[in-house]
Amino acid sequence: MKFIYQGEKPCVILFGDACDMGAYCTDLNYFDIKPELIITDAESFDDTWRGIPVRPFATIREYVGISNMVIVPINRWPRSTMHKLAELDGRLPNAVVRDIELLLRLSIGSKVEGLPTDTACQSDKILLSLQLGFVLGGLEAWVTNLYRQMKLKGYPVMIVEPLQKSEYKYVGAEFYRVAPEDVLSMGAYDSFMPYVERMIELMTNNPPKVYVDNGSYRLMAAISIVKTQLHMPIKVVSVMHGDMDIVYNRVMLCESVIDKFVAVSDPIRESLSKKLPNRAEDISVQIQLPSAHPESLKARTQSGKLRIAYAARLEASNKRSMWLINIMDGLTAQNVSFEMSIAGDGECYEPIKVHIAENHLENCVHMCGKIPHEEMDDFWRDKHVFINFSVSEGGPLTLFESMSHGLVPVVTNAGSASRLVFADKSGYIIDSPQTAVDALTELAGDMSRCERLQQGAMDAFLALQRDMGDPVESFI
Repeated sequence: MKFIYQGEKPCVILFGDACDMGAYCTDLNYFDIKPELIITDAESFDDTWRGIPVRPFATIREYVGISNMVIVPINRWPRSTMHKLAELDGRLPNAVVRDIELLLRLSIGSKVEGLPTDTACQSDKILLSLQLGFVLGGLEAWVTNLYRQMKLKGYPVMIVEPLQKSEYKYVGAEFYRVAPEDVLSMGAYDSFMPYVERMIELMTNNPPKVYVDNGSYRLMAAISIVKTQLHMPIKVVSVMHGDMDIVYNRVMLCESVIDKFVAVSDPIRESLSKKLPNRAEDISVQIQLPSAHPESLKARTQSGKLRIAYAARLEASNKRSMWLINIMDGLTAQNVSFEMSIAGDGECYEPIKVHIAENHLENCVHMCGKIPHEEMDDFWRDKHVFINFSVSEGGPLTLFESMSHGLVPVVTNAGSASRLVFADKSGYIIDSPQTAVDALTELAGDMSRCERLQQGAMDAFLALQRDMGDPVESFI
């Protein structure tokens, strides 16, 4: 396939180390674009790389004022890049474009030659996408929950799995109880455009009736081309899993081919409605909720230690998992009788484990590692309290799962927390490790209050379940 970009080609400046540029330069070659410059902050470097000039960081100031200039950070967070550029010149951050966003923009702005001329008849299949494959995460749990709901209703549904490089732990389809025959595995692709080409082929050979996007820029590039240039009547539903620029930018670029938007929380719906006021009627909220387990309330012992549950990817930035150390130390200092179970894996696993050992907390803090999804009900059943400290969330799913068993949420105000957690009724909204310690200390000292809030948490969950209605209807 040949991609002929229809707009003014950007002046691309790559920021990072030359050794990381190969795959991205290959992607740009699809559009007959060669980077103008590589900017590096490395102490030593060659003057050129594959014929592209390589210059020190401060050189980029010379390019201020070029209208079509884009600065693409390679293997670096755009936000940190923007801060670094701002120190040189306040105008430079405006030119920063995320690598996948530029490639999506170029893809959907191109006339593609060599598209399949013979396309298959449209099937009744529903195709759900993943971002990174079957890694351990809330988005993956959300998608696979939807998959199971659709299967129960008899819909022909498949999940397309890109095997992309990721720092998140890969657990596979079996972990999420997805049948192997319902997985469309794309294999591993080092770069963006070969993946797009392959997806175009698959979409034309076996076009789905409905495509449910869950955050893949690559798949949105392919579906946009298939729908606009081959005029295939595929219904596209884009699910918004996070309140972040990278989530909104994807749908803003592809708005014209998206038939419906589904937000996983009210704050996300509100933000998207402001960005796309003309599409407000096409934006709905759908929260994937588990079944309620009121029997857990009756079976749970309300005496003895306060049993605390934490379940999340163990990472320092968004999840703020290192707060766990502050909380277990704070509770110990207050002489609170507690037992904490931590489910999950990630970068913070070892530091937390080491802290537990060094402070002799093994009797009250348990590192459970990754737990298969079908075993999570057992994990929640005997706990009193659920804690979560995320900066931002789509749902989060663990909040819904824990409240479906009547656990008292002690959580930050992320995702749908404000819809479920009410002071003195169903839980606590906290904003620091200390406010979490204060809430947990209060509950441990008054188990009758804890029991009352457990019932309040269950009631709030059941009310939300009634509000949501059929979880499949939004997508069909």
